[in-house]
Amino acid sequence: MITKDKILKIIIMAVAILLALMLYGTEYSISNNVTAIEEGISEFIEYDVEIIRMEKVDNTIFVYFADQSKNNIGYTVLYKGLNFRYQIRKANYGSRDRVIYIREFKTYRNKYWAVYGTNFDEKIDKIVFDDEYSTIELNDLGNMSEILSIVESKNEFSGASVIFEYRLIDIGGNDITKDMRSYISDSGINGFGRGKAELFLLNVFCIVIIFIGYWIARLVGRKVSVDSFT
Repeated sequence: MITKDKILKIIIMAVAILLALMLYGTEYSISNNVTAIEEGISEFIEYDVEIIRMEKVDNTIFVYFADQSKNNIGYTVLYKGLNFRYQIRKANYGSRDRVIYIREFKTYRNKYWAVYGTNFDEKIDKIVFDDEYSTIELNDLGNMSEILSIVESKNEFSGASVIFEYRLIDIGGNDITKDMRSYISDSGINGFGRGKAELFLLNVFCIVIIFIGYWIARLVGRKVSVDSFT
């Protein structure tokens, strides 16, 4: 038989779990759709942006975005929470100073490079970039006006976004890296990045809320046990 005290315990625990979920949801609040992601990024960096391209990788979504002029561009990585919504932890944004960018990021499963940028006049057919460990080529890009390619990283993760040197090759095999610099606009806002602290404290607060609910529920049970003997 379910007593009033057991019902009260259940209610207390339910309220504690609900409060923890509400706190968790304040951080992981972005739905997996273009409109919600654009609004989330715009609010985070305080500039109106539109998504150029994005790609889901493991528990993350890498997003390449820009303002309407496309002179100012940026990127961010959204991380999925236990509530199946996403959170932005950092974002970079500013005037375009390169044609192609290469950034490192990490998921729960692996390490990746995101190669992104604009293929002006669709002149770029191949991108070649090197690090001290390997050479990677991205081919058949001539029909892509906007580039976003995710490549698994073989080297040790540096923990930072990095711009690597690269070569841009046209369909005839010519190196057009220098020629493509003429498409870069020097007008725009100064580049900046925004981020937030690690989520360790958020997880701790959620656990503390649930523990307090459990502790209060146990006190209710003990109080009933004492009263029954008086």
